[in-house]
Amino acid sequence: MTSLGSTVPPNIASKIPPNTLQILDALDGLPGNLSQPCVTTLLAIATSPEFLKCVTPGAFLPILPIISDPNFFNSLKQNPKKLLDYIPQFDQFSDIICNAPKCSDGGVQNATNAITVGCKDDLSNKNAIADLIYFFVVFYSPVRDITCFKDKKEYCKDETAKVVINLPQSPLNITGNPLLDSVAVADPGSICTRCNKDIVNTLFNFLKNNKPALDLLAQAGIDQKHIDEMKIGVAVKCGINFE
Repeated sequence: MTSLGSTVPPNIASKIPPNTLQILDALDGLPGNLSQPCVTTLLAIATSPEFLKCVTPGAFLPILPIISDPNFFNSLKQNPKKLLDYIPQFDQFSDIICNAPKCSDGGVQNATNAITVGCKDDLSNKNAIADLIYFFVVFYSPVRDITCFKDKKEYCKDETAKVVINLPQSPLNITGNPLLDSVAVADPGSICTRCNKDIVNTLFNFLKNNKPALDLLAQAGIDQKHIDEMKIGVAVKCGINFE
C-alpha cells in the first residue's frame, strides 16, 4: 500500500505544479494508504492537460485542512453554525475555481471511469483518500456550478448558509432533523430565493439517472425515496414551478 504524495517519482514530480504536490502531500495525512494502481491512476488524472486547466490546484489549498479533517462532517452535524466559520476559506476556493474554465463532461466521465477501474480495491475497502477524490470527481459539475452562483456580489452558497443556519428553531418535530424542521416552517420569502432555486434545480437535474452519484448518496443513507421526498418538500414549500 502506498501514500499519494510521498511516492511520486522525481521525473514525474518535476512536471507537477507545486500546488498540486502540496495537495498530494496533505492528502497523505488522511487515514489509509492507496494501492499503487490507484496512485498511478490519480497521478495520470492530476497531470492531464485538461485537469491542470480546469481544476486549478491552488483553489484547494484554503479548504484542504477543512475537508481532509475526518471529523469535519460529524462536527457540522453536531453544530451546523460552525460552517459559517469556514465561509472565508470556501470563498477563496470559489474565487479561484470559478475563474477557471469548467471541465468538460467527457473529461469528468473519463476521470470517473479511470478511478472506478484504477482504484477499485481502494474504493471497495472504503479508503478515505480514494472516497474523497472519487466523490469530488463524480459531483464536480454541480459542485462547481453551485459554488460559482452569485446574487449580486455574494456567493449564493454563502447567502443560503447564513439564512438556513440562522433560522429560528422549529416548534414542531417534522423530520427528526432540527435544521430541516426549521426550513419546513420558515417563511417562504426567506427560503424560496433565486439562489436556492438555482441550487435546487442544478442538484436535482444532475441526479436524474446518474447512477454513480445516486449510488454515492445511497451509501450515505440518502436513497431515491429521500430524494423524492425532498422534491415534494420543495414543491410544497416554494411552489410547483420552483423546481
